This record gives sequence, structure tokens and C-alpha cells, in this order.
Amino acid sequence: MNSKISHLAFVITLILCLVAAIAVVAQSAAVDPATPQLRPGISVKLPVTQNSVAVPDADNLDAVVLAITRDGSVYVGLDRTDFASLPAKVNRSLSSREKVLYIKADARTSYENLIKVLDAVRKANVKDVTLLTQQDETRSAGIVPPKGLELQVVSR
Repeated sequence: MNSKISHLAFVITLILCLVAAIAVVAQSAAVDPATPQLRPGISVKLPVTQNSVAVPDADNLDAVVLAITRDGSVYVGLDRTDFASLPAKVNRSLSSREKVLYIKADARTSYENLIKVLDAVRKANVKDVTLLTQQDETRSAGIVPPKGLELQVVSR
């Protein structure tokens, strides 16, 4: 009888440990709204600036981010596009929402590539553009919100 009680105590202890472990895993898996989430995107080497401003909205999942890679390839979100179809693609991505277009251009791409993109953005009647930049500061632990230079595209 004593061995049955020991065995029962062992099984109960094991069950309690499993329940506690499941609770810890479930709690750590819960999404904390205060914790920023990384959004998928095209990786580029951003230019470093000293006078950029925080643009945490660029990390929102519904933010429209246009990337220009080192070789001049252009992406709206994760979709590669060419310069000819860029205005229509930007318009579809922004739709009727009054939103900012975030541009992350690789520091090593040509100035010409950036100007072609800005020209296409102007053709798409986008007014608010933010050029995303690398922070010129010591990184702290955790996720660092993006920074950038906010611009307005003028059309006459």
C-alpha cells in the first residue's frame, strides 16, 4: 500500500509539473501589445544619419514599405516590381488610406535609382514619404524602433 501511495504522489507531482510548464509556455507565447513585432521585409544596408526622427509606424504590419536594393531592384512590401509599374503598385498598396510611404534604400544603390523611385512616387500622387535610415547611436538591448527623414513630395 505504501508503494501505491508513493507511486500516486509521483504521478500527481509529475502532472503538476507538466501543468506548470504548459502555463509558462502559454504565457510566454501570448502577444504583448506593448512589445513591437518585427515585420517581414527586404533586407538592405540603410545609410546612417544623425538627425533622423523616430518613425515607429514604419514597423506596423499595415505600413507600406518600398525597398531599393543595392543592385537597384525595387520591392513594394515583399513583391518585386519594375519602375514602369511602380506608380500603380504604390497606389494599390496605399489605396484610399492617407498614409505615409516608407522608403528604405540601400546605402550602396545609385542616386539615380532613388530619383527614379521618387519620380514614380510623385506620379502616384503620394505626398508623404519617409526615407528610413540607420540610427547613429549605440544600440540598446531589444528591438530598436526605426528612424527616418520625413519628406513631402511637391507637385505643381
